[in-house]
Amino acid sequence: MLSEVVYLAIALYYKKQNPTLGLTILKERWAKNQIPEDFWDWFPTIENKLIQQINAFAAKGIQFTVPGSWDYPQAFIHNLDTPPLFLTYIGNPAWTQKASLGVVGSRKLSLLTKEWMETELLGFLKNQKICVISGGARGVDQLAHLCALRARCPTYVFLPSGLECIYPKDMADWKENILSLGGAYLSEYWPTEMIKKHYFIERNRLIAAMADFVLIVQGERKSGTLLTAQWALDLGRDIGVLPGHPMDPLFSGNLELLRSGVPVVMDAQDLQSALLS
Repeated sequence: MLSEVVYLAIALYYKKQNPTLGLTILKERWAKNQIPEDFWDWFPTIENKLIQQINAFAAKGIQFTVPGSWDYPQAFIHNLDTPPLFLTYIGNPAWTQKASLGVVGSRKLSLLTKEWMETELLGFLKNQKICVISGGARGVDQLAHLCALRARCPTYVFLPSGLECIYPKDMADWKENILSLGGAYLSEYWPTEMIKKHYFIERNRLIAAMADFVLIVQGERKSGTLLTAQWALDLGRDIGVLPGHPMDPLFSGNLELLRSGVPVVMDAQDLQSALLS
């Protein structure tokens, strides 16, 4: 059997060369003689450096996983045409066991949104103890993670950067509490990778793909929140949206989703019906 170092090297090599072939090799765990020679020509040039980096990251709690491994999220395989060829995480891979709720929304957190999340979302989580997935951004995302912590539920933070470059920076201060409750930080980027604008969109697709239900809390028409909603709809994921007043621009995206037929979520009972039906 090939080593995990080889599988990670395959992920790195074929991520740029041929992602479709790389995914097939990793999922099916091809034998050494099945893997094209061009990979074996390249691998010896980076093997020692890669081993050193993996060991250094492991000492900091950073783990790697690839398609075909037990801790790789199967939701990515089932729901994405182009799942990440490798994933890094710090924490507990509880996504192999528990149902999950994706919560996304604006950084401009309205007082009514805050009140709703601290009443209805928190109340739901206290009763159901499911996993909460979000992106760690200030506003709705961070409040979703906080509600999960208050309810003593695991929560996953999907980053638009590498795990050694946590963004936003204040999410690094949450690590002890998140990990203590079985949560995790996840990224599809090399641990030292800094944020880039298009990484936010790429990150959003992972939230949409992993969540059993995606809750759109608050978002404007042109926003990352609506892009996540579109990912969820395109992937055929279950999705719900909070209603908003038509004169409130902070909820203009919510109203567009309602107009297009996305089911409304009013309270904890609606969340329970959506996730447990």
